[in-house]
Amino acid sequence: MASFEFLAIILTGLGLTASIVYYTFTLQNTNKTRQTQLFMQLYQNKFQEEGMKRFWKILGLTFDNFDEYMEKYGFFTNPENSILPLVSSELGFYDGLGVLLKNKMIDINTVYDIMGYRTILIWFKLEVVVKGLRGLGDRGAGADYGASFENLANEMIRIRRNKGIELPFYYLTKSSTLRQELNP
Repeated sequence: MASFEFLAIILTGLGLTASIVYYTFTLQNTNKTRQTQLFMQLYQNKFQEEGMKRFWKILGLTFDNFDEYMEKYGFFTNPENSILPLVSSELGFYDGLGVLLKNKMIDINTVYDIMGYRTILIWFKLEVVVKGLRGLGDRGAGADYGASFENLANEMIRIRRNKGIELPFYYLTKSSTLRQELNP
């Protein structure tokens, strides 16, 4: 009789262990699915017609340094041609994506595979703008403005370089500090 009781206890323990393992795998799979859904919703917005127009408009901006950017496109210096809402929206998107990445809410390899090159292009184009706005002190956007975007871009650059793929240096402005850091 005692051996049957012992066997029943072992089988119950094995069943409980199997249930815990199954639940853990199911929970991990559900989290991955949610991460993927979140990222794909963000991705969809960027690759619809409006998102593509904004992307190419930003890449088409011409400026060599922050002062020239402000003169041509700044809200206070040239309100008729200001692209502040466009650039702020784009920077905000990539900064938010960087926060999601930092908090491990999305997978870095997925971001790289789907948006890595685009992230690098936008960072190369707007790096001097972000750093220029940081440099304005209390008149600017703050010392940490765009920090999550910068970290995201640095991760995308690191992955691209590790894969041995050339970076799009064409989009760097003449005054970019990345010219020295990345040695094009």
